[in-house]
Amino acid sequence: MKRSIAFVLLALTVTLACIGCGERTYTRQAFMLDTLVRITLYGGDEQTVDACLALIAEAERALSRTDPESEIVQLNAGEIDTVSEETAELIASALDMAALTGGAFDPTVGRLSDLWNFSAVDPLLPEPSAIAEALATVGYEGVHLTGNRVHLDHPGTVLDLGGIAKGEIADRLAAFLQERGVERAILNLGGNVLVMGGTADDPYRVGVQDPGSPAGESLLVLEITQGTVVTSGIYNRGFEAEGKYYHHILDAETGYPAENSLASVTVVGESSRQADALSTACMCLGEEAGMALIESLDGVDAVMITRDGRVLFSSGTEEKYNVTYVREVDGR
Repeated sequence: MKRSIAFVLLALTVTLACIGCGERTYTRQAFMLDTLVRITLYGGDEQTVDACLALIAEAERALSRTDPESEIVQLNAGEIDTVSEETAELIASALDMAALTGGAFDPTVGRLSDLWNFSAVDPLLPEPSAIAEALATVGYEGVHLTGNRVHLDHPGTVLDLGGIAKGEIADRLAAFLQERGVERAILNLGGNVLVMGGTADDPYRVGVQDPGSPAGESLLVLEITQGTVVTSGIYNRGFEAEGKYYHHILDAETGYPAENSLASVTVVGESSRQADALSTACMCLGEEAGMALIESLDGVDAVMITRDGRVLFSSGTEEKYNVTYVREVDGR
């Protein structure tokens, strides 16, 4: 049974601690994927951690929405209709997640994202007519994948895999490290966190940001031994216009930022790619439909924080991850 208590896109502020890691530690960090990426290996070697950053760079080149040489940019421009096996597999997964969530996660919102342009220095509120025009190009049902060939029914459709790409890259890194024999690692891709090799006596501690506090301040902490923690929140990117705050998580049905009670959704599971898409989808679905979706899936848990300060957990999450609070919450 879900329990609610009063009082994290892409925004998980993470604090991690691994107690008793006796192996030699290798750490690299760099600004990639439009965020600060930090790779920490317990064991392995210098070459392995450097190879992780190279893998991220290679994936970013293929999936970027801004690099003119990327497969996604060329596909959207109609310059190619066939992509690499890895990109085709990710598109297939994105379409599966779109179907699973009833379009709450939709990889065809690229034209809407361009229109809102949340990364601009001074974003402008789009005209309703422009939003309506962009909405006509949105709809995952119009994307067809045959092998590595992609067909878009609407010539104006723009694929945007940003809502699933960091999760995909985290999963690729984990598979790569397993092949290299690295058993313990922390992969922090700016809000998409994947940890490997913890134990019940020696777990990693992942802090979920308090949406109402400055960046870096956690509200609660989850203990996790193996898996991924991904958060989407309204506080990471946005702007004010005409007395209203507009965040970056767009509703593919309305063309506007999702409007519901949620401030953030954190999803915990085995697949970072799945958790990435689910956190976005739940932000658009809202607390009731979003929690119902999580409860319908095996091996997936969620923490939802509402705009009015309530914290919602999927069944058994508090006990499973030994949740503790950084500050007092409703007497706790």
